[in-house]
Amino acid sequence: MTGIFLKTIHNQAYASFIDESIALRIDVKDNSATPDISLSKDVLDEIQVYLNVSIQKRPFPPSTPGLFLHVGKAGGSTIATTMVNGCHGFVGKPCPGKEAFFNGSRNATYFGALNTYVHTPEFHLVGTDSSYSNFRFYVANLRDPFTRFQSVFTYRYEKRTLAFRNCFPTLEDFIGKLDDDPPQQYPGESKYSLEDVNCTKDFARALAAGMVEGKGADHFYWNMKSILNRIPGWAIKKSNEITMTPPPFLALRIEHLAQDFVTVNKILGDPHPIEFKEAGGSNHKVQNTTYASKNITDIGRKRLCNALIFEYKAYFIALSRAVNLSDKDKQDSIKLSQKICPSLSQLFDDLKQKLGLHAPTS
Repeated sequence: MTGIFLKTIHNQAYASFIDESIALRIDVKDNSATPDISLSKDVLDEIQVYLNVSIQKRPFPPSTPGLFLHVGKAGGSTIATTMVNGCHGFVGKPCPGKEAFFNGSRNATYFGALNTYVHTPEFHLVGTDSSYSNFRFYVANLRDPFTRFQSVFTYRYEKRTLAFRNCFPTLEDFIGKLDDDPPQQYPGESKYSLEDVNCTKDFARALAAGMVEGKGADHFYWNMKSILNRIPGWAIKKSNEITMTPPPFLALRIEHLAQDFVTVNKILGDPHPIEFKEAGGSNHKVQNTTYASKNITDIGRKRLCNALIFEYKAYFIALSRAVNLSDKDKQDSIKLSQKICPSLSQLFDDLKQKLGLHAPTS
């Protein structure tokens, strides 16, 4: 009975969900095998002007051509190991541990040299503070929403309040609070504080929808949707009209990081892009022990996939807008999402059509 009910609510949710996505379709060149897109000449010229200044004399962030948005629990700390300025804005510059870039013993890639780094708690500056609103291009790390949410839930679980751990001792217990309603029925504008945790359905849904604020809730609140919507011109108004064209966007998918790292640098104009490991990239794990189980039942998987519909929408929009991804790249990511959330296959197929994500040609 539960499976039939889930199918029914999904079908009800699809119509408005897909219609809203029609305005997001982007007409680009056919890049089925490899991305055949470059940045505009004025952007590439500005990049060269910046790089022609010796690294010791270049302006510090946020006076850089690009901005890297570090999406939490999606490999951002690993990516930041390749960045000259891969540390929080409140940390003095040069960033600690980055001396090798400045003494000449380590060369930076175009990506590593050109970007200001932004992570929680500084996302609110993007698009509001004038110093964080006029970058020539934006880069973000992406991850399938389901696996990202698993990591968000278990991240520093042992440091959360006793009330939180009592309400949600496992991920499956948390999902059980969501029930089967479509996310359109989740809390809209009402925000909660993690300090006010309770064991109710409304609180669990608010957490899944990114509507819970406070210390320890940063990665729930700052999900892909809320972070990417900070990019000027990215968000869609209720009228489905785009008020301005977003600046060029590039994606680093954590599932395909080695490949995307090379293509991002190519798009930025690097004539000799190197591999991630060759650029000094290293796996930076911020947590080695998991204190809450990620294991879930089949019903739990369906419920969590359902709860993440709007996050999947944000994820697919990001894939469609990423100028460094080929059609095959986008299809590969979608196939992974279909494997993880087979109950949303109809939604994914419709989104591919509406967003112009064409099947690659052989």
